[in-house]
Amino acid sequence: MLRKYIIAAVWLVATLQLQSQNSQVQQMVNNISGDSLFAVIAALQPMDRVAAHKDYTAVYYLALVMKQYDLDTVYLHHYSSSEVPNVVGIKYGKVHPDKYHVVGAHYDAVVAGAGADDNASGTAGVIDILRASHGFDFEKSIVFVLFSAEETGLNGSRAFADSLCAVEDVEAMMNMDMIAYNPSWADTSVSVCVNNLSVNLLMNYKTNTAIYVPLLKVDVDSTSWVINASDHKPFWDNGVPALFMIETSDFNGPDWNPYYHTAADTIGTSANSPVLAEYITKSVAATLFEYASPIDYSGMKNVIVKNTDNISLIPNPAKNLVAIHSNTILSSEATVNIYTTNGMLVKSVKPNEQFPVTISLEAIPAGYYIVTIMHSGDTTVKRLLIY
Repeated sequence: MLRKYIIAAVWLVATLQLQSQNSQVQQMVNNISGDSLFAVIAALQPMDRVAAHKDYTAVYYLALVMKQYDLDTVYLHHYSSSEVPNVVGIKYGKVHPDKYHVVGAHYDAVVAGAGADDNASGTAGVIDILRASHGFDFEKSIVFVLFSAEETGLNGSRAFADSLCAVEDVEAMMNMDMIAYNPSWADTSVSVCVNNLSVNLLMNYKTNTAIYVPLLKVDVDSTSWVINASDHKPFWDNGVPALFMIETSDFNGPDWNPYYHTAADTIGTSANSPVLAEYITKSVAATLFEYASPIDYSGMKNVIVKNTDNISLIPNPAKNLVAIHSNTILSSEATVNIYTTNGMLVKSVKPNEQFPVTISLEAIPAGYYIVTIMHSGDTTVKRLLIY
């Protein structure tokens, strides 16, 4: 047994040495707050979230909250006439928009209870991860999804996973279900449910938790029946690595929430730990953000964006040439810079002619780029896809 722990400790130290803290990930993780999480739980608690009742109050509330954070798309995923829809928001990646990472939770509740811990808590976790990432861009796409009808057989997540995985490259999924009940203030821990497909994802989760949320203890479960009992399971069935984070997976143990599926599943009685909810949410966020890879624009930190509506890039996407057009007269003394999304300058041109200006792209690899046009004391910033 001692040898087992020594090997684990050596592995963790070696891994932490290889992976350093990402300042942008740390900034986003720091944005996550137990108070913010419990504000969302409090808003959801009085809403009728029983799937069979078809009450859209929670659906519209969650969609409106998502729309506050400038996602590329927010929509209701209607998959059955007998169920309320899933609520979905997507932030598309700027470098690999076809690579998807999913973070999800179910928002529905059972008839017997208000569902503060099960699962307004996980729902609040997804919303707070979205809030924390507001204003950041990522290389890969992130899907924020709140599932309906988990309590009636994983209906919402199964419909969503089957449809998304059939047409898109989903690299990983992380699911939060019951993250706010802690029977012991002395023990701040999370149970992580895993299968063989998801071992690498688990290792990365443990590493990121150690780096960004060191006070959270990680317990691993790969055997109990609970590991198949939430919305990550349909992603496993579609061959996607996925993890399930829950306050404890020991259904018969002393730490299981005794108010589960009862009318007492309310704030204070059942959802009683903003600290645990915050730590678990931070651990999920850290891994999600590391996988999605936040884009560092620090190489362009002095750029002041102005007059963005006056200039356009045609065509965009472009291949060998791009023309810069303007609907106003610009100074002929302009500078056009093309940067990678990490802020590295790859081309700089001083056209010395009136717009429109045509620029060759033949020496630039395919991908997403940032184009700055400095003119008349102003700087316009545009995104460009080269294929």
